[in-house]
Amino acid sequence: MVVVHTTFGQNPGYFGKKNVIDFSVNFQNPSFSNIRAFLSDDSKLFSLDGQFLSPKSDRLDWGFRFNYSRPLKRSFAIGLEFGYDYFSVQRRYKQSANDYAFFYFQKTDVTSMSIMPKIEFTTDGGLLPMGISHQLGFGVRMIKPVEKDYNVSYLDNIVSSNNSDLKIPIYPSIVEDTKYVGNTIKGYTLMYAINLRSPLSKSLFLNYGIRYTLNFMGKPPYKDYTYVSSAEDINLSEGEFKEIVRYRKQMSFIQGFVGLSFAF
Repeated sequence: MVVVHTTFGQNPGYFGKKNVIDFSVNFQNPSFSNIRAFLSDDSKLFSLDGQFLSPKSDRLDWGFRFNYSRPLKRSFAIGLEFGYDYFSVQRRYKQSANDYAFFYFQKTDVTSMSIMPKIEFTTDGGLLPMGISHQLGFGVRMIKPVEKDYNVSYLDNIVSSNNSDLKIPIYPSIVEDTKYVGNTIKGYTLMYAINLRSPLSKSLFLNYGIRYTLNFMGKPPYKDYTYVSSAEDINLSEGEFKEIVRYRKQMSFIQGFVGLSFAF
């Protein structure tokens, strides 16, 4: 998982600068989520491939962040971070309640917007924003699917969704596209990051390090989403969406980042 982080900073102890503005572009390889899906026999992401749905590995999450912070001491600062992330989740296949037909779904693209108060500090006499620093934050995120129609495929026999050679044809005349029928859901994130800033000039720094996150989300009421008994069961409900996002974000907890810091 790779993250690009761009930060601009000011510090009372570094050339008299007292403000920090951060802008970050993030990249992440969700390897832990892929391993968990493989071990639990969950399906890979089904992507649209012409007139087929083809299983793909989940290789990239991305997003960006904007942060403002203000050092209160040479080694301590407070800040507020705004974030946007983009990733994908996969619905499990469903079985018709009346026969042995199966429904397979195109991956659902997801956006997540977050706001996080943070503190930043150094140890051993460090001087912000130079050198090694630590960040702690706790914030809220609002999560929803990208609004668009998603393809669904209909098969009349059992097919393993984890088969890497599987391509499932789409039959628009049999099954309509699916959509999300629900509201934005809320989650929480606890974050710790360790940064190293190397000065490039009096105001500009190269910023890189590792970021750890723990993501929390309330468990939705239990419901069996395996069977389709009506046309509405084809659409993605709020409860099903919350269940698969919660499962996905629990495995997103390590990030690397690199970017710029600017002091003014």
